[in-house]
Amino acid sequence: MSKPKDIEFDPSELIDNEEEIINIDTDRIDNDSLQEAIDLVENLKDIYADPDFMNKNPKFATRLKTEVESLRILLKMRKSDEAAHDILLGAIGRNSSNASLYRSLSDIQKTILSTTADLSAKIKDINAMLKNIQLEINFKQEPEETVDPETGEVIDGDTSSQNSENSTFRGTKEFIKQMRQELDET
Repeated sequence: MSKPKDIEFDPSELIDNEEEIINIDTDRIDNDSLQEAIDLVENLKDIYADPDFMNKNPKFATRLKTEVESLRILLKMRKSDEAAHDILLGAIGRNSSNASLYRSLSDIQKTILSTTADLSAKIKDINAMLKNIQLEINFKQEPEETVDPETGEVIDGDTSSQNSENSTFRGTKEFIKQMRQELDET
């Protein structure tokens, strides 16, 4: 009987020199995600937020920064998942008989869908948060002006000289009525 031969393991055998080594630029993905999150929140903030309100409410501004960070993380995850998805498709193209690649592809697709849903929910939350601050903004009136509770018009003592420049309307009905009255007068 012959003595069994020791089998040596050479890790270099695992590396196929013909295969391409794929590098995912995670720094670029992180930077792009951060910029995208900031741009998105800034655009929403420009629509809904009053700059004075943001300056006077630093806690809200801090909360908004936290939301930007959450959004950045979700964007980074989605971008990374998309890169991994593309790599998996390339790997399947090179080795279509590997079942684990198909399972991984299915898992990554589910993750992408889940992350996209989370992103949509986060954007919706930020949007709602910014809309809600409109209710908190103090709409100041000039000290000498008062508002008629029935019509919503501004009363400054001389009601005969009121026009659309010093009137405030609760809804479109009062506004249209005032505009028609002004048109009739001209």
